Amino acid sequence: MASSKVSIEEYEDQIGRPYKRPLPPPRVFELAITMAGAVSAGAYSAGVFDFLIEALDEWQKAKAGQLDGVDPATVPQHEVRLGAISGASAGSVVAAIAATCLHRDFPHGPVAGNPLYEVWVKNIDLIGDRSYAFGMLGSDDLARADLRVPSLLDGSALDKLATRAIGPWPAVWGPAPGARLRPYLGFAAGADQPQHPLKLIFTQTNLSGVPYAVDMRGGEAQHEMTLHADHIRFALGTARPCPDEYPLDPAQLSATGPWQDFVQHALGSGAFPGGLPHRQLARRGRDYYLRFLQGSNDLYRLSPKPNSGIPDNEASDGYRYLCSDGGVMDNEPFELARRELAGLGGSNPRKGDDACRAVIMIDPFPDPARYQAPEHGEDLFDVLPSLLSGMKDQCRYNAEALMLAEDPSVYSRFYVAPSDSRGPAHAPTKKKGTQLASAGLSAFAGFLHESFRHHDFMLGRRNCQRFLELHLAVLPGNPHVDGPRSSPIDNGELPLIPLFGRARPEVELATWPIDDFQNDRFVILAQKLEKRFKLLSKRGLAKLDDVARWYGKLGWMFGGAKATELAMKTIARDLLDRGLISYQADWSKETPARSGVGGGGGGGGGGGGGGGGGGGGGGGGGGG
Repeated sequence: MASSKVSIEEYEDQIGRPYKRPLPPPRVFELAITMAGAVSAGAYSAGVFDFLIEALDEWQKAKAGQLDGVDPATVPQHEVRLGAISGASAGSVVAAIAATCLHRDFPHGPVAGNPLYEVWVKNIDLIGDRSYAFGMLGSDDLARADLRVPSLLDGSALDKLATRAIGPWPAVWGPAPGARLRPYLGFAAGADQPQHPLKLIFTQTNLSGVPYAVDMRGGEAQHEMTLHADHIRFALGTARPCPDEYPLDPAQLSATGPWQDFVQHALGSGAFPGGLPHRQLARRGRDYYLRFLQGSNDLYRLSPKPNSGIPDNEASDGYRYLCSDGGVMDNEPFELARRELAGLGGSNPRKGDDACRAVIMIDPFPDPARYQAPEHGEDLFDVLPSLLSGMKDQCRYNAEALMLAEDPSVYSRFYVAPSDSRGPAHAPTKKKGTQLASAGLSAFAGFLHESFRHHDFMLGRRNCQRFLELHLAVLPGNPHVDGPRSSPIDNGELPLIPLFGRARPEVELATWPIDDFQNDRFVILAQKLEKRFKLLSKRGLAKLDDVARWYGKLGWMFGGAKATELAMKTIARDLLDRGLISYQADWSKETPARSGVGGGGGGGGGGGGGGGGGGGGGGGGGGG
């Protein structure tokens, strides 16, 4: 049998979590965060999370009387506790980097020593032409003796960056910060355990699969199926974890052991198919015997198919599997975060006057749903891409979430999405509807230039600030907010996280980074792309027999340069269409007259990457 009925008591005893989490006491509000997949636009999510932590830190200082000019007697004294983060793809990587620094007193904003900014803005790039930035067009991943082609990009750059993040504090990040205790991390617990660890849950696409078999009446054969939409759970803190969680002790941060396994699982969740390498991972087989399903009236424990090869034991490497991008199966793991708040059988109060728990979803790409009328439905090359897209969209469809998200009376779920209210005047070349500089090239565009990622990081910070000011709020009279000392927002609601200290001044937005990617970088990029393509082709040809290899080399002679040319034209056209360059790119050193996209001409000015702000930065989406 793949499932067995269990009682609530058996569930709680086996999993170590309450079936229905008790509501927090008055003047305590609990949060969980969901970070959606984003590829290079993870810089935006990193900016949102960076400001959220800064706002919570500054509020803690104000409550403790540690801010000049702020009387603690006037500061709202309720608590907001962050208990769980669920992530998919780049969202998992943002959460992982956050986990490495939440025990440190790190600086916030676009400064040296902020791990969220260092990793997502400064330290990763396609070209990687600076000593502190790792390039993803290198060849270190191809140095092994085997003939495997891991991915189009060099994923070893991500491994180096992960090692930098969990190893000794990098000198290139400046002086190491001291320790910091953040009492708002983790849900409150009982007297024997005053604080739960912060839970981190990453979605994964399990390419190896977990087989299940179901007995059905009418025959001896079983109905068999395979699970590929997977997830893994971690617990950050010194408190004891649940049986299906992996503990992470902040004091034991190291490039080996549990922390190394942790970042590998995060990178597995972010392994964009084809572009970045899949990961071979290991975990306890026992985890798959601790999965439970809520039926209409009963509770079931799921178990893999007997003799499936998945051991029901605690061996840390009992189950090995290939892992790809978690966003393929679940790109917005909202339900995983909601269950962490409420429990498997619980629910979160939704009304503004009694809401006490909420999930905040950070989604850099809230793609609008579209109906696509058929045009050439009989053509194989039209149908196959639509089939793959349809499978992906169906994996992400959640009708209940859609209904609740549109209900303005629901105060248990919120979202933050890119919004820049400055209008077209600050960036007249920007494509209408474009908010993020990283959005192009299937969200890989941010890896082209640091200023693209900086722009998105700062927009994330500003959007989070506006979100806290205007949207993350409840109705007056809610017992979980210190109403008498809270200043209502314009619609009379009471903010959950009031802004104090460094979180109060308006976040300065970056200017639109037009022409920061100058023509000389097109030349370097073309050279690196061609070299990478040649190495990948050589690695692939080595697997063929002599005759096939000869034909392959002949094909590369005629088609290899065209592949580079096609890639460069695609990149140039996308940057031009999105208003990130204003010139016609030319990536040929040898023949300057050759046109890139629409004609010759090189250069291009060095438009503004960093500062200037301007007015708005609209808030993320509101409650519901």
